[in-house]
Amino acid sequence: VVEGASDLWAVGCAETADGPIDYPISWIDSARDEVWANALLDLAGVKKGDLAFFSYIYSRSGHTWPLLRAGFERGVRMATGMPTQWDAYRLEMYCRLFNVDFIFGLTPDALDGLEGAGHKLPVVFGKADRIIAYGAAWRRLREAGLTPWKLHWLGPIIAIDPCDGGGARFDHAQWSFE
Repeated sequence: VVEGASDLWAVGCAETADGPIDYPISWIDSARDEVWANALLDLAGVKKGDLAFFSYIYSRSGHTWPLLRAGFERGVRMATGMPTQWDAYRLEMYCRLFNVDFIFGLTPDALDGLEGAGHKLPVVFGKADRIIAYGAAWRRLREAGLTPWKLHWLGPIIAIDPCDGGGARFDHAQWSFE
């Protein structure tokens, strides 16, 4: 935090039942989120030198920036792309040319783009150590014989379920559910 500077780091966007809402994210919020992001990367086994691919829309940067920053700080090599059909080629290219260790944020649209271009999911993702997927993408990857973790977008936070029987993990130091 810089003395005299605004406390506002960014404006986030969260999806709710009533539609998207904007919310302020302070520098302190971002730093706290990074603590949890490091714990998540530890849980996923992401380490220095790994190649990570983050698939996200820019309106969710408030959710993903702490993960990206935590990855940068631990020496992870990074690639990003949009979770859309038209940008699925980028993810396929990275998976084909490099050993992608960690993939975050796969969506049904991205899988539609891959399959629409004739790619088989087990071939594209067969070398990835850890995949975190959202919604029906998780189910489709399981049906393809892969073992993704589940991503849950919960308003201004995310929860990750490694599918180990322990339930979804979230930043319980800052949030609680009733």
